[in-house]
Amino acid sequence: MKAKKKILLVDDDVFSVMLMKAYFGHFGFDVTILLAFDAESAISMADAEEPDLVVMDILLAGGMSGITAAEIIKTRHKNTAIVFITSCSDSETRSMTAKADPLAFIDKPADLKELLAICRDHLALSKAAPDKAEIKTAKNEFFAAAKILEARYEK
Repeated sequence: MKAKKKILLVDDDVFSVMLMKAYFGHFGFDVTILLAFDAESAISMADAEEPDLVVMDILLAGGMSGITAAEIIKTRHKNTAIVFITSCSDSETRSMTAKADPLAFIDKPADLKELLAICRDHLALSKAAPDKAEIKTAKNEFFAAAKILEARYEK
């Protein structure tokens, strides 16, 4: 049996990560989604799981940026593609990402259809029709993320 492709989603905003994960599930992409919320966890996850693609935010909580984490991941895993999703889209920031040799650079707020198209094309994914349980799970994950975000802004 052919192993599923793996995508590592990295962002310190839980809502963003859960939304992306739900989106992949909702549209029936047959991939394993891995999650990390900081640079150090992303590197550890990449070392353990060897993802085919990493979707990385640049500004992460903690001491290490997404750019540095992506460079480390790319050095250790040459065949792993990097897609940056960030609100830092100035030319200086883009030039700083060159060492990570990114596949794409998507400005926030991210166009999730563009992200899915990049992932599908790069990983040669066939879009399977999602079953009802997958859609329900994706919706539940989306609403759970929305509740977390709502609670964060009520304070």
